[in-house]
Amino acid sequence: MPNSYVAQTVLYAVLLMWAVGVQVVLSTLIFAKKEEVHQAWHDKIDSIISEYGSEDFPQDIPKWMILNALQKTFQCCGRKNYTDWTKNKNKENSEQVPCSCTNSTLRKWFCDEPLNATYLQVNISQGFSKCLQ
Repeated sequence: MPNSYVAQTVLYAVLLMWAVGVQVVLSTLIFAKKEEVHQAWHDKIDSIISEYGSEDFPQDIPKWMILNALQKTFQCCGRKNYTDWTKNKNKENSEQVPCSCTNSTLRKWFCDEPLNATYLQVNISQGFSKCLQ
């Protein structure tokens, strides 16, 4: 019995050291490649914004739901501000923004809200970047 405890303890220590080592390596890589990671993150968000609400991408609905939750929670609109949504071609008209950009309680992708009803008034310079910081 005591030998199995020693073996389990050694295995636990080895796995713990491996996990810490992986975390250190990943943290170092992310820090060293900070700009590339930041750009890749921005590109992904821009892609999600441009495809948001498209009937051609039903598999992306979970991503859009997360984006909605972030915009509602942090009261922001878009990655920079509401103008990021001009890149989206799935709106019925160019003035629409996601309902999550507004105080609306409607449960649909886009709302016909005046721009002064968006979270633009709260975070005009920070936009979605506030959500990411």
